[in-house]
Amino acid sequence: MSFAVAGSFLARRNLRLGRGDRRGAVRLAGFVLVFGILYWALSVDHAPTLSEVGILFDGLAANLLVSAIVWLFYIAVEPYVRRRWPEALISWTRLLSGRWRDPRVGREVLVGALAGLLMTYWAYLVPLAMRWLGQPGARPIEAALDSLAGYRFAASGSFFLLLNGFANAVGSVLLLLLLRTILRRDWIAVGVFVLWPALWFQQFFPGSWIPWVTGAVIGALFAFLLLRFGLIALTSSLVFSNLDMLFVSTPDLSSWYAGRFVLVFLVFACLVGCAFYISLAGRPLIRARLLEG
Repeated sequence: MSFAVAGSFLARRNLRLGRGDRRGAVRLAGFVLVFGILYWALSVDHAPTLSEVGILFDGLAANLLVSAIVWLFYIAVEPYVRRRWPEALISWTRLLSGRWRDPRVGREVLVGALAGLLMTYWAYLVPLAMRWLGQPGARPIEAALDSLAGYRFAASGSFFLLLNGFANAVGSVLLLLLLRTILRRDWIAVGVFVLWPALWFQQFFPGSWIPWVTGAVIGALFAFLLLRFGLIALTSSLVFSNLDMLFVSTPDLSSWYAGRFVLVFLVFACLVGCAFYISLAGRPLIRARLLEG
């Protein structure tokens, strides 16, 4: 409630002063609304009865509320982030303005995808390292099993993955901005931000020093992606790092649930391929000089 009051106050102040990207806020709220409705429509069981009307209004009302909150907080926070860390919003602003074929946008999606895959492999290597170092075993990270229910739920999981990655990225920006406001120094705020993920990893590694190392590595990667590349890179990394937790993978393609993971994998592989093509900015993949030599 306090965040909503503070966000409303800041948004009102920015609107009175003529600050904030209003067009970008509207487009962002529309994106959240459309993807939220798609996720809701695919994840909820429907039936041709009168109760479906109530379900429809509940889903629409919830998504309208979420999109309105996104609009409010974007107007409240965007001017301060742009003034403090303008590099973080350059490609983000280009994407919201409709320039999705901008090479910088494609580059950030690629960098984020690579970072997300590195975080996934890191999550697999940590339990092995704990075993080698004689540390207590880690509590398993629960995987979502909704995708096993069918292709409809696998598709809804994809929309949830995008929305969740965006929400966590924006939450990270808000946390860093709050730390900068309180601590008054960029390097101190970034240092505290780097150690913050250790509090989350502590629940999986009780009684061990592993979460501090793991959290520091993940936090440093988050800060590097946000401050060196931008918000799109951070969002992309969070989306790709959670692929393995939301969709059960298997090397056995004859398994009954393998088709759903392969479908999702191909969709995100196409996304990476499109990002790579856009990042080339029209340059050929193989230079003619190399072919002549």
